[in-house]
Amino acid sequence: MLMAETLGLKSKGCQGFYKKHTKTIIEVILDSLKLCLVPTLAKFALLNIKWICPTAPTCPVAILGGFPRTAWFDVRELSEDSPDDFEGLDASVAHIANLLSTEPADIKLGIGDFSMGVATALYSATCFAQGKYGNEIDYPVNLRAIVGLSGWLPGSRSEISWRDAKYGQRIQ
Repeated sequence: MLMAETLGLKSKGCQGFYKKHTKTIIEVILDSLKLCLVPTLAKFALLNIKWICPTAPTCPVAILGGFPRTAWFDVRELSEDSPDDFEGLDASVAHIANLLSTEPADIKLGIGDFSMGVATALYSATCFAQGKYGNEIDYPVNLRAIVGLSGWLPGSRSEISWRDAKYGQRIQ
């Protein structure tokens, strides 16, 4: 999966005692949202925050009949029983982690978006919490924040199955 362009927005004037940005947030966006979201982020007067806005790659999406469009991973159907595309998720989350890994160690790192971007951000948080991607490769960054609106957690069924097996009962 080839990743598309990435836009970066520097913080709006590090005033006061801050000499540089202290937080970096990845806003994982689809190409269709770039035209409205990036200018909105640029207008925010959020001091000391650097925004990184990578665009999802173009790939066939099964739920759209295989039509190629920007997507962080493949979605086969809208159902709790639909299998998750962990290969696509791992590739996207690795790309996002790679972008964050170039930030200085003292910078607080976060990921956010809505819809498919929330799923990607939450999967990133799962990888961070477990210390590795789904493919067992170590997760390299120290996340401090996830922000999401209207999304879902990929792999939640496998997490529930893991907890059921570990604790012998379903945790509500």
